Amino acid sequence: LKFEKDHLCSACAMGKSTKKTHKPKSEDANQEKLYLLHMDLCGPMLRRIRTDNGTEFVNQTLREYYEEVGISRETSVARYPQQNGVVKRRNRTLIEAAHTMLIYAQALLFLWAEAVATACFTQN
Repeated sequence: LKFEKDHLCSACAMGKSTKKTHKPKSEDANQEKLYLLHMDLCGPMLRRIRTDNGTEFVNQTLREYYEEVGISRETSVARYPQQNGVVKRRNRTLIEAAHTMLIYAQALLFLWAEAVATACFTQN
């Protein structure tokens, strides 16, 4: 593996390749720490939560809990991951790392779950 400043090895270049992104939308002006929590599955519940429309987030049990503790909930549009950008970017970083590992090692795809777990471990 040869490293040159500002250049990626071929495995890294292939692992990081993506489609073009869209222009960012203007965000809420409130900059208070943890005022808005971006999440996919679980985390501390504060004042406002933004999730995707997965059934693990949109159900009667959570709706009742949010009302009970005073949490407002926002959902992103289905099949439009750009609206849940913080979580999606973190997940993308994990996927890129796993993809790069598999390419560099010339490993088979059945090791995908192990590669993702390893990427998660090394980045946390």
